[in-house]
Amino acid sequence: MNKSLTVIALLAGAASVYSQGQVNYSDYNPGATTGFNIHIWSGQLATPGVETTGNSTTPFAPGTAAGLAGDAPTGTSNPGYNGVMIGGSGNGPTAGLNYANGDDFNVELYYAAGNTVSAGFSSLSPLAPTICTLADGSYGAAYAGMYFPLGGGLVTIPNVAAGGTATFAIAAWFNGGGTYPSLPAAQASGGGSAWGTSPLGAETIGGGIIAPPLLPGLGNPNNVAGGISSFCIVGPQVIPEPSTIALVVIGAAAFLARLRRKVCISLPEGFN
Repeated sequence: MNKSLTVIALLAGAASVYSQGQVNYSDYNPGATTGFNIHIWSGQLATPGVETTGNSTTPFAPGTAAGLAGDAPTGTSNPGYNGVMIGGSGNGPTAGLNYANGDDFNVELYYAAGNTVSAGFSSLSPLAPTICTLADGSYGAAYAGMYFPLGGGLVTIPNVAAGGTATFAIAAWFNGGGTYPSLPAAQASGGGSAWGTSPLGAETIGGGIIAPPLLPGLGNPNNVAGGISSFCIVGPQVIPEPSTIALVVIGAAAFLARLRRKVCISLPEGFN
């Protein structure tokens, strides 16, 4: 009898463990249609306050720099990023905004139970165990734009059972050498940081005897809705201080007054 109770208890415990939903959020998974590999870009050069999203038509293929710059799943059109892929150098964070230093930028997975794609990013919550940095000098410039979670990319999704649906998105931000440890801190920095979020994607997740899937990449056939793609961060935008604007106006006015005086002096006699 005691043995039977022990077996029942063990089975109940195993069922509880197996019921926990899990995903693999790693950003290094080849496969033109079923893999997951995206890139995170700096802000657009001409419009740093405008976010661009979407995957390249070039397939992700390890082995060459050109292949590593591709996305998986591939996109249907090139989004036209004109910044740089963040990271690829540096070994330790710095205080200045340096897009080449991957250690200066944090990445974190956000989630929600169920399909909340239509509700937008505000419907999601951060998964603290997933915070990592973009590729640094340990990986090299060819891996710029990618992130590598330490210890692998497997993470348990709270309040979602294996076989259930969950929604995901990726957030990235300039951490300022630890000054901005979270996305809300970056958003509240008043222009001191730069940040961005990916499109949302929902999928059926795994766990236990169900293999945990990769994140729901844009166009991945496992998607329930939406899809995560490459994206660029927003900002920072440099806005002149009011005192600077005032000095510019005063200087311009003085220049125009001086120019008018010269014109008046040079007019022939008899002209006003």
